Amino acid sequence: MKSVKSQLCSFLLFICIPAAVMAEDRELGDIYNFHQVSDSLMTAGQVVEADVPNLKQAGVDVVINLAIADEERNGDEDLWLAKEGISYTHIPVVWAEPNTDDLDYFFAVMNAAKGKEVLVHCFANYRASAFVYLYRVLEGNVAPEEAEKDMRAIWDDAAFEEYAHWRKFIDETLAARSR
Repeated sequence: MKSVKSQLCSFLLFICIPAAVMAEDRELGDIYNFHQVSDSLMTAGQVVEADVPNLKQAGVDVVINLAIADEERNGDEDLWLAKEGISYTHIPVVWAEPNTDDLDYFFAVMNAAKGKEVLVHCFANYRASAFVYLYRVLEGNVAPEEAEKDMRAIWDDAAFEEYAHWRKFIDETLAARSR
């Protein structure tokens, strides 16, 4: 019969080894709704702690989180990234009320990050892909049709119908700032 200590060690190995292997086996493409926009720009859904070493290995210098603060989803994200030397900015964009103040702050952070590898994320990559679309068109001189292809990798017509306030925000921002 195994001793209690031996059983405990076996149990811990059973629990810990798969978790370590899972963390090592994760790739950037495993991040929910991950999308590579360009060589230096990516968008995604929520990053988890196991993703952070892969972000570092991929050369990510800056992470911008557009999701609201949520203890369960992103509570320690700033610490995980700091341990890897990755800069972190949190711009909590309220889902139901995207606004130009948040967008302007995002533009400023993106402009400060020029020449760096950047990941922009939120919970599901809707806020992130929409803000990146607006940035590329309004600040990056990318043709709207080209930038929209990347946004459409996440947003489809059904999503724009369901979340019509986002389509309205994008269209009104483009109209106001494209003059």
